Amino acid sequence: MNDIQLISNGKMVSLPNRWEGMTQKQYQLLVKDLLCMAAGELSPGEVRIRLLCNLMDWKLSKIKEEETIATLIALSQRLTFLFNEDQEGRFLVNLCFCAQLMPDVVLNGKTYEGYHVRTDFNQLTCSLTALQYLEARALISHDNDSLPFMAAILYCPGTYDSERAHALSKEFARLPMETLTAISWNFQALNNFLFTRTEFSLLAKFKEKNRTAIATDAMDALYDLSADGLGNNQEVEQMNVLTYLRILRKKTIDAVRQMRGLKMDTPTISLETGLPIEVINDMI
Repeated sequence: MNDIQLISNGKMVSLPNRWEGMTQKQYQLLVKDLLCMAAGELSPGEVRIRLLCNLMDWKLSKIKEEETIATLIALSQRLTFLFNEDQEGRFLVNLCFCAQLMPDVVLNGKTYEGYHVRTDFNQLTCSLTALQYLEARALISHDNDSLPFMAAILYCPGTYDSERAHALSKEFARLPMETLTAISWNFQALNNFLFTRTEFSLLAKFKEKNRTAIATDAMDALYDLSADGLGNNQEVEQMNVLTYLRILRKKTIDAVRQMRGLKMDTPTISLETGLPIEVINDMI
């Protein structure tokens, strides 16, 4: 999605048409508006208009002329990154991006720094450890009561420790719901990005009903690396998440190719691994 070029106050400016172009303040205001939309207090169109004004630092309350309002509506509709529309015409938030829009949170006067993720110079880097990522990911489908724990996991200071994060979640429960939601959605967007727009998308192809030595539970797979001689349990827990995913991807490809080397046909490999036939064909 390309940024939008327009003239404001006689100057050419760029309007970001992507999540990554927002500041932390703009992102948090957007999350607040999206929560209002979910509660039926704002329409998708109103969310877009408010986002436009926040991005351009315009005061919506000062805009009165009908012609200006019509221009505002037309321009806001060019912000295409925000929603996807399903078959029933419902607007769904398009949470798929790779940026840290909540780099830190302040609680009781103390600043907690979040994980880092970068994509500049055509390289993806992320500071999350394997255990930290997996424990946060396990909470994505949980209800709002789990949001403080997810935040504590992602903003746990120092070397990551599960027990310390769990204890810290009591403090993070004091954060506003908008902040906790902003943290959760940012992490979900990163998770979606990893499994749809990178080489790790292979790891999202397994059919859920087929649990095998390859398509094992992600946490079990982490400790299998210790059995493979890649370190003790504590060492593999602290492994960088991207390193962990690269190893998992390689083990998957190697296992499929080994099965083919044993003269298994593609339908049998698919049945054994839980991978679709077209994915297996791509690997071999």
